[in-house]
Amino acid sequence: MRAALISLTYATTILPAPGRQRGFVYMALVVFFGVLAVFAASAMITGAILQRNNAENELLFVGTEFRNAIKSYYESSPGVPQYPPRLEDLLADPRFPAGAKRHLRQIYPDPLTGRPDWGTVAAPGGGIMGVYSLSPAKAVKMFGFPPEFKNFEGKGRISEWIFSYVPLVLPIAPAPVAAPADTAAAAPAADAPPATTPVAAPAAPLPAPPAAPASPPSPSPEEQAALKKLEELLKQVQ
Repeated sequence: MRAALISLTYATTILPAPGRQRGFVYMALVVFFGVLAVFAASAMITGAILQRNNAENELLFVGTEFRNAIKSYYESSPGVPQYPPRLEDLLADPRFPAGAKRHLRQIYPDPLTGRPDWGTVAAPGGGIMGVYSLSPAKAVKMFGFPPEFKNFEGKGRISEWIFSYVPLVLPIAPAPVAAPADTAAAAPAADAPPATTPVAAPAAPLPAPPAAPASPPSPSPEEQAALKKLEELLKQVQ
């Protein structure tokens, strides 16, 4: 912008206007106003972004106030825990004497719309468990949320920022298993000796069958000849 001002001053004071120099003056004016328009537009965009960031940070603060008020109402229940039926019940709890219990200072206006109108989230058992903005605007803040609102990261719409309170549900312990009714009959007596199972004696081995008599070996031809001679001699002696 400073260079454009210098060029415009030089063109209007030193250079003569008639002829070709007049075109240079026009070009300098065009450049000057063009640069001025760019700076003005960037300043407007920057201001709008800063204003939106401030509104979204204010929404985080107001949403936290609503969430804490709903939590206080739920945890202050005299009997069974319950959520508030209306947002106005957070200003003066009807379960207590008038003015004795307040969970919220006021119904804050929505920083995005400027109106005290909020979308509400119904609890499963009845009542209101959370609020959200009714603005259809896109979210500028996408990351860097507080730990309790980490689920807001990546949400494209402001209306997706839901400020709700969900109590922690403790696990239910399993019921103890009942012992058998007649434990005395089922359990053995302390003095009784342990029952023994009779073991069968091993069977005696069966006697082996008698061996068959071995047959005499047959005589050889020489023995047969000697026996014949012996028989002849015995006949002669007789």
